[in-house]
Amino acid sequence: MPLSTKQIELIASIDRRVKTILASDGDNRAICIAMIEQMPEIRAIISNISQKEHALYDKYDGFYYYMKLLERIAKDIRDGIIAVP
Repeated sequence: MPLSTKQIELIASIDRRVKTILASDGDNRAICIAMIEQMPEIRAIISNISQKEHALYDKYDGFYYYMKLLERIAKDIRDGIIAVP
């Protein structure tokens, strides 16, 4: 299913926020904290993004950075590096 206009606007918003956080010497933790309230919408984007829409990663590299961060966190949880209750 193609991403909606609202979802693409959210991607652009995430892109700007990540870039702002990194530009002000923020770290991955600050990024995760800033995005916590948007996780339900982000989950919907992750499950709906198609291979063709991966081109959005080139246009929104802050969003790509955040997606890779979530991927690393998920891998670390799966590998037992990050413990979850």
